[in-house]
Amino acid sequence: MKSYRPNRLFFFLTSLVIIAGALPAQAQSDGQAGPIVSQSVRHSTSAPLRDLVREPRVPFEGEPREINPLGRMPKVSRSGPSMGSERMPPPYPPDPAPTPLKSFPGIDATGWSPPDTVGDVGPMYYVQAVNTDYAVFNKATGAVVLGPFNVNDLWTGAGGRCESQNDGDPIVLYDSTNGRWMISQFYLFGLGPNTEYGQCIAVSATGDPTGSWHTYEFHWSDTILNDYPHFGIWPDGLYMAANQFDMSAGGTWAGQGVAAFEWAEMLKGNAATMVKFDLFAHDDFYGAQIPVDWDGAASPPPAGRPGLFIEWEDADWSEPPLSADQLWFWQFDVDWNTPGNSTFGDGLDFDYVLDTIDIDPTFCPGDRECIPQPPYDNPPFGLQDSPLLEPVAPRLMHRMAYRNMGSYEVLVGSHTVDADGTDRAGVHWFEIRDPFGSPFMQQDNVFDPDDGENRWMGSIAMDKNGNIALGYSVSSLTTHPSIRYTGRLAGDPLGTMRAEQTPFAGGGSQTGNSRWGDYSSMNVDPDDDLTFWYTQEYFVDTSSSGWSTGIVSFAFDAAEVVFSDGFESGDTSSWSASAP
Repeated sequence: MKSYRPNRLFFFLTSLVIIAGALPAQAQSDGQAGPIVSQSVRHSTSAPLRDLVREPRVPFEGEPREINPLGRMPKVSRSGPSMGSERMPPPYPPDPAPTPLKSFPGIDATGWSPPDTVGDVGPMYYVQAVNTDYAVFNKATGAVVLGPFNVNDLWTGAGGRCESQNDGDPIVLYDSTNGRWMISQFYLFGLGPNTEYGQCIAVSATGDPTGSWHTYEFHWSDTILNDYPHFGIWPDGLYMAANQFDMSAGGTWAGQGVAAFEWAEMLKGNAATMVKFDLFAHDDFYGAQIPVDWDGAASPPPAGRPGLFIEWEDADWSEPPLSADQLWFWQFDVDWNTPGNSTFGDGLDFDYVLDTIDIDPTFCPGDRECIPQPPYDNPPFGLQDSPLLEPVAPRLMHRMAYRNMGSYEVLVGSHTVDADGTDRAGVHWFEIRDPFGSPFMQQDNVFDPDDGENRWMGSIAMDKNGNIALGYSVSSLTTHPSIRYTGRLAGDPLGTMRAEQTPFAGGGSQTGNSRWGDYSSMNVDPDDDLTFWYTQEYFVDTSSSGWSTGIVSFAFDAAEVVFSDGFESGDTSSWSASAP
């Protein structure tokens, strides 16, 4: 039951026309909220990636280019003065988080900023992507098996926008139930009146990511950009959320978009359906949703569970103000037999809400630059010669991780907040029980050891034993941007995290621009369902363009950890995964 309906605060459009353009004839349009049903514009199967002939990658030099300006949701500008966040004060449990099992360098600078560092882990490989590039690593040794190569190389020979465009905002997920990989990025084509926006999704044809991939191109709109796409794999589909911007109107806010993709057909390489909802004309306040992503192949969600989308809202953003900061839940009931019968939420409104602790998303203000770095040119104390970095505070971070623990279902999530009212960043993290019934907050807190450091751009996950891991960036006037993580055993006091580890200590500051992130990725190894893998960006030395990325693994219950030996590119003899 909903506690209120938010007012429509911003430049309401009474009609939003999604031009069908390259969509097949059955696609619905004419400003409908949805379900808008369409088919993949193109689909094909690539040659084995290991057999493609490519030019050697040349290390990038020079000033970085900002790949995609971060779209701003207008509601973030409504936040009031910095007040700080409610948080459980230190001391934290004295025991440290576990030390790394493996750590190795990921993809380095591609010439674009930010890298949008993301990855996932399978039985033998770790697959990482950043803006414009992907690479495959042997997870046991850290050796590069394939790449780094352009993300759009996966579409070689496919034709269309996904082959010609390499526009970024990548996501990598591993479907441990079917033994398949997913890599996606959006495309932005054209200028002036000849524009087109869409989503490129590739699914590995086997469990070997160096082999062939089923590739898909989905048209989103001729005018509306599907910015910041985030995904979740669920038993009945692949779900996506996008923040929409009307590029025909100068990039103005165009509300929340959500979609379901026919994952069962994509695993087979067949033509696939997309079912989309456009929430803007219904309520332009909704935005920054994230779909739930399922961990734990041995324990699937109970039969019939729909896709789930979640959005966090500050009490002061709405008129009238909310009684508390809240998480809003939408259920996506997709009907692949009759896609036009699919529904999203309660008539597009959220299905139910859950209160959180009182947290403050106000940064600088309006989610602009505020994370300090050490000065790089020895200016007088107090002057910041290196640029302040962006926190991307209001948005829930990748991923919203789900587990079925048998006796209960659970979600864990995180996002960046103002820890103490001084624009110093901390990570608000939470554990929700019974997310499909009567959700309640098992625990939530702001991780902030109160040491003057900024912690932001987090990602969180839970292992099969209920242990939680949280990774993030850290920086201050005395600490170069670095990669750290913390975590907790299931039996630790509620709301607490352990002393952190620093697998990759920064040695320099970013000088080119303020963009950071825009996200990172904490994932759980399907080998044992206990080992956490985390990837994030940092700077080895001071540079305008020379960001680096790191990949690290660790486990709380290390005695139970299983490590595969890995295999060389092209050796798939040990694989048993097959197409459904």
